[in-house]
Amino acid sequence: MKDLKEAKFLGHPVHMMIIHFPIGLIPVSFVFDLIGLKSNDESFAKAGYYCLTIGLFSAILSAFFGFVDYLRIPENKTNSRREGLIHMFLNLTWIFIAAILWGLRLNAIPSNYIESATEVIITAVAVLIMLISNHFGGDLVIKEGIGTTFQGHK
Repeated sequence: MKDLKEAKFLGHPVHMMIIHFPIGLIPVSFVFDLIGLKSNDESFAKAGYYCLTIGLFSAILSAFFGFVDYLRIPENKTNSRREGLIHMFLNLTWIFIAAILWGLRLNAIPSNYIESATEVIITAVAVLIMLISNHFGGDLVIKEGIGTTFQGHK
């Protein structure tokens, strides 16, 4: 029960276990979309859609556990709390963008084909926001130990 309260599974932080999926899949979705749009090859569009789908839903799950980690940041760690808020806001922003793009693609079944270069540009913006957010998340983990077994010991 303590593991669940601390967002851990078998003593390991869940957020750090699953965040790698959206971090990898959302940019790969962008690459597949670019290739699909340029080549008019529906298989790349489908691959991009599937990467977007798994990346989006793993991001939503990861966001839940990240929020639990945020709530555990001690009140006196104001810099960590500020960086955590920035990280959370940026993540919610790109997740919202990805959800809209996913909804647009869902309506294009069975091909899931990306409709325009505008969607690729919007995806690129979401990826850029995610990369910036990853910088803040990395600082929280590496410099402050947030979300690790060392949390609160610095």
